[in-house]
Amino acid sequence: MMIPPKTESCFFLADMQEGYMVNIRYLVMSSKNGQQLDITMRLRDNTGRMITYQGRKTHGTYNHTVKGAGDYEVCFNNRHAMVDSYKLVWEFDIVGDEDVVQIQERWCWLSTRPWRSTCSRQIS
Repeated sequence: MMIPPKTESCFFLADMQEGYMVNIRYLVMSSKNGQQLDITMRLRDNTGRMITYQGRKTHGTYNHTVKGAGDYEVCFNNRHAMVDSYKLVWEFDIVGDEDVVQIQERWCWLSTRPWRSTCSRQIS
């Protein structure tokens, strides 16, 4: 994804439950020449409290065990860049939500009708 200069992009990890493990990984590059650049990443819990702040890093990882149920916020900040947009590659895993995904997939399978070939659902 692209993050323009002087901006911040935030995303929510919805319906996190106590005991889940969140793993976040990211890498930042110039949109012009692929050179590694730095960005700031932060993670806030369901109350808005900052869990981690990784200032101006070219890449990073962070693991966190959820202590309170709710929505968590991940933000990537490019406010220190004057001109360049940054290309951000990031991913996250949530360990502990496997049962929720299986239940939602089973519900989807049970609710599929012969006249519908696909089942629309959102899995967090």
